[in-house]
Amino acid sequence: MDVYIIDILRDTEEEDKEKGKKKETKKKKKKKKNNNNNNNNNHNYNKKKRKKKKKKKKKKKKKKKKKKKKDDAGENQKTYQEDGKMARKEGD
Repeated sequence: MDVYIIDILRDTEEEDKEKGKKKETKKKKKKKKNNNNNNNNNHNYNKKKRKKKKKKKKKKKKKKKKKKKKDDAGENQKTYQEDGKMARKEGD
């Protein structure tokens, strides 16, 4: 009887070891998948960030201010007040 009981115990120990090995391999595969997903997610996230930065750079460009032309170019362009209205001198 004693020998029979010991044999049963040995069988269960071996089965437990096999089950444990299978579980470990499954865990490793899952970790790899998660890492790949994380890498892909990070890659896509960084891509979006880069695109946003480019858009921001485009927005930052300043518009050139137009310089006001001075009226000192000639007599025709000089203005004076006549009866409360602005008018241009006539003369060539």
